[in-house]
Amino acid sequence: WRGGRRREVQAVEAPAGGSLDSVACVSPSACTAVGSATTGSGDEMPLAESWDGRRWVANAAAVSGIGGSLGEVSCTAADFCMAVGGVFHGNNSNPAELMESWDGHHWQHLATPAGRVMTSVSCTSPTACVAVGSDSNDDFGVYSESWDGTTWAVQANGDDSTGDDVDAVSCTAPE
Repeated sequence: WRGGRRREVQAVEAPAGGSLDSVACVSPSACTAVGSATTGSGDEMPLAESWDGRRWVANAAAVSGIGGSLGEVSCTAADFCMAVGGVFHGNNSNPAELMESWDGHHWQHLATPAGRVMTSVSCTSPTACVAVGSDSNDDFGVYSESWDGTTWAVQANGDDSTGDDVDAVSCTAPE
């Protein structure tokens, strides 16, 4: 029970073989969930859905026709979400980062400078996000990028060959 209302399990639009890995809500009628779906040929494709207070609706991710997944989403308003994940080439080798923004109607693929799979994102406004990830193909270096509303930029992280893996980030203010 919450606020006198019973919690209920809601059906999602995810196709068979699909899974949602992260959800962000800005109100009871505005949520976005991201993950991946497996196609009939066995390829993993980015998946996104939005909640309008009554039902989940599948949204086409901006990148289609390539393997990949969205692992985390952060929203600051019904018309702004940022999702991060990875794109896989060929036999799932050489993963590259996947970053997409949601304007309340469509996903837009964003150019990114690091080329690493990002595992987490946190936004405090449509002009202030931080994403973190690791280079799991090489030396597990730590990477982060900042979003200014227009472009992603690599942040200085000191020694990027720490041997560490980064899984989460949380921000409370733009700076």
